[in-house]
Amino acid sequence: MQLQPGYAPAQKVGLSGVLVAVVEHVDVLFCCFTGLRHSDMVALRWKDIQKTDDGEVIHVPSMQKTKRPVIVPLGIQARKWLPEGDDASPDDKVFADAPTLGCANRALKHMAKRANIGKTVSFHTSRHTFATMTLTAGGDIYTTSKLLGHSNIHTTEIYADVVMDKKADAVNLMNGLFGKEQVQKSQRVR
Repeated sequence: MQLQPGYAPAQKVGLSGVLVAVVEHVDVLFCCFTGLRHSDMVALRWKDIQKTDDGEVIHVPSMQKTKRPVIVPLGIQARKWLPEGDDASPDDKVFADAPTLGCANRALKHMAKRANIGKTVSFHTSRHTFATMTLTAGGDIYTTSKLLGHSNIHTTEIYADVVMDKKADAVNLMNGLFGKEQVQKSQRVR
């Protein structure tokens, strides 16, 4: 199977055997840090990235799915994945060479398969990644919902459940850390 233009195959890297999908085109990674849908990323023009008193923002006048306007602050991580736009006109598309959604999904599925990732991976996974990272980092559910352009906060609550599972997993890592033996040893040391 040949990959679609714009994506490089998954490559094994030497960090504890972790497999990382190396993406030549940065559009999916940009969306991991902005929460934009593929359709909104493809429609993004340089004039939609605006400077404000609080920093740069992405102004999406009308999200493709909800038809609602959304303003997303452009964080440092998202900025790293923006292509160079020095010679671009304001009406030029930011990701002019972005693959179609179908091509991107096929390439991502292929990379996931080669990386032995058993879960379903698609471009939409970038929105899930954004929501989960935002909540895990301490963002509140209401703000995360607004950043994603959700019309109903209940849609966003799915991600809060994922984050709570991660918190429970983290706390449970300490189970048995201070068993009876460790407590008795620490009392004898005094």
